Amino acid sequence: VGATLGRGQATVVIQNDDQPPVISIQNARVLEGTGTTNSALIAVNLSVPSGVRVDVGYSTADGTASAASDYIRTNGVVSFAPGETNQIIRVPIIGDSTDEADESFSIRLDITPLNATLAAREALVLIDDDDPLPSVSVDDVSVIEGNDGPTNAVLTVRLSAPSGRPVTVQFATSDQTAVAGTDYQPKTGTVSFEPLQTTRTVPIEVRPDVVDEEDESFLVVLSAPVSASLGAKSQAQVTIHDDDPPPSVSIENAVVSEGHTGSTSMAFRVLLSRESGKAASVNVGTSDGTAAAGSDYTAFNGTITFQ
Repeated sequence: VGATLGRGQATVVIQNDDQPPVISIQNARVLEGTGTTNSALIAVNLSVPSGVRVDVGYSTADGTASAASDYIRTNGVVSFAPGETNQIIRVPIIGDSTDEADESFSIRLDITPLNATLAAREALVLIDDDDPLPSVSVDDVSVIEGNDGPTNAVLTVRLSAPSGRPVTVQFATSDQTAVAGTDYQPKTGTVSFEPLQTTRTVPIEVRPDVVDEEDESFLVVLSAPVSASLGAKSQAQVTIHDDDPPPSVSIENAVVSEGHTGSTSMAFRVLLSRESGKAASVNVGTSDGTAAAGSDYTAFNGTITFQ
């Protein structure tokens, strides 16, 4: 009214003053399992819904867990469509049957997401080991005693399966028919397995002698395992085989005066060539020479035993 119309339309621009959403990533935990049956699921969230698409790149990074042996290396882009606030990153886990410590790796987000900011760039994924402890056992062993200088009885201590951890077990000798300090050198100690080792050896000194005796034995007993359990064979018997020949037996001549009346006793000494660890016996009997049993002497038959 009272004027002419120039530009009759105006454009109104509504400026968005909302802050971009914030991306957060959550730590995760997963059982190791076997093969690639299990996957770690890592949650990625937006603080609020967005009216535009939000993208952020990600990649895995080794920690104590290693790609290709503990998990499958993974990378990609997490995308949120308008209105979405939750997404999942899936990382396959590579399981095994080796007892080991729990391991971890990381998921790292790119520092320049599209249409959002980062609350935290990295999440930790913990892989819980679910394999049983290996058992530890020890084998029986035999050794020849020997005559000159000590001999080692070498025992083998075994793990039932490789372990990813160091394993230790205590051992100690114990008498049976063999006596510590006389037949063998007593010993205690620790057997240590490095990761993935399954056998170790323990030498025990066996002492020699020249005495014929029965085979003897002693025990080696395992105890107090660390990162392992005791197996069914937690003690070993060490058998010491005697290698000494038996002694020889001999009898000495004897002389006695006959006398004129009554009877006179005479004694013959019977000898072993050396000591024996066994009871030794020999039969003894008289036999006529120029003297006749019954008129010159009294016949004798019997057994002599050496303890």
